[in-house]
Amino acid sequence: MNMRRRPTIAVFALLLLLLPGCLSALVDDVEEYEDIWELPEGVDWPRLDLGERTRTAPTLDNYDSCTELADDLRAALTAQTLAELDQSSYWHWAGGWMWRGGFGGDDVAMEMDGGAPEASAQGMNQGSEPPTSSGANGGEDREGTYSETNNQEEGVDEADFIKFDGYNFYMINNNHLVIIGVPEHGNVTLVSDLELEGYPMAMLMDGDSLIIISSVNMWNLPQDDQLRPLIANDDGSWRSDSLVKFTVIDTSNKSAPTVGRQLYVEGNYETARLVNGTVRTVSHLWTWIPGLVTYPETPANYWEIEDWGERMDVW
Repeated sequence: MNMRRRPTIAVFALLLLLLPGCLSALVDDVEEYEDIWELPEGVDWPRLDLGERTRTAPTLDNYDSCTELADDLRAALTAQTLAELDQSSYWHWAGGWMWRGGFGGDDVAMEMDGGAPEASAQGMNQGSEPPTSSGANGGEDREGTYSETNNQEEGVDEADFIKFDGYNFYMINNNHLVIIGVPEHGNVTLVSDLELEGYPMAMLMDGDSLIIISSVNMWNLPQDDQLRPLIANDDGSWRSDSLVKFTVIDTSNKSAPTVGRQLYVEGNYETARLVNGTVRTVSHLWTWIPGLVTYPETPANYWEIEDWGERMDVW
């Protein structure tokens, strides 16, 4: 395989989550926890005894079996569930909205322009074909005469919404991949416009291959889309409502780029790097598991209990 022309996407441990054998073993024999609530001396709300919590450096580990992976996932899921229960208790009893009569801060609205710049054909010479490889355009060689985008380490391509190879700009514009040629200084031309699935967020470049990283929302998929049953639980719910999609696009013909391999991973995209034809990516996932509740379920008459001590006992 020519690694410069056909980059292989590797998602390492995340792909193991897609194996049915691993997932089926995850929720068996859930351990019962008792006496985990306590009311420490001088503290006014119930809290969990979670022990000392420290932040450690992340590592990338390979697993030899589904059993090892399932054990680590179960331990992480247990710790996360207990932390969310304890956090719910804090906000319920000490977060200010019950004891102090409302949230303490003013409402703040933030607007962020997360989209890519609008690409317009205005001022572009449409229809002409720009040079597509090194040495084109009358023998001009532009190697070393232009700056690459967002790459800080030699041999490591970093994800970005725009790439440049010296002759063409590759730009994500809304849900389109737009290729803009630069046949000569001061002259640009719109070469091609390819519609992409979902919400494209970033891309990586490896020779004549682009890897587009997109977010796909399950709610926006057609009812007959084959992805829907693949992430459905037995009760009809979804393990996740979002997917990260990796699309490999062959751009050897700039005027007619073609879609190759497509890979979907459950969760939300964080970051990615490409080294020696292999994509290394980080994503996170909140999984809905039927029967697993990470928040307190109070009885119907909970809010009718006026005595705070009794209500705390119910909690």
